[in-house]
Amino acid sequence: MRYTFVHKGDSTICWSKYAGKSVWGAAKRHPEDAADTDHGERIARLRCDRKIAKKRMAFQAKQIAKCERLLGTVVHDMNRHTNVYTEAMKELEAIEKELRSLKVHL
Repeated sequence: MRYTFVHKGDSTICWSKYAGKSVWGAAKRHPEDAADTDHGERIARLRCDRKIAKKRMAFQAKQIAKCERLLGTVVHDMNRHTNVYTEAMKELEAIEKELRSLKVHL
């Protein structure tokens, strides 16, 4: 993943993209801490990554719900077709039985 860092005063902002949209994370240095650009960038990047992970999870949760709905429809259709098939099979057996009773060659 590509990141862009911006440093402004005591703040570090990390920008990245997810699904074509900008996502950012920020870190602000406490006045009593020593200036450490790498540490600020790491925190900002992790916060940006956390936002991206949450967005990915939300999208995948929607996809799972969609699949569950589709699966429910497929199972319903499969059960309906199985029932019709079973009815047709029983009807065929009854017809063939009646034909045999009439001694008709199948």
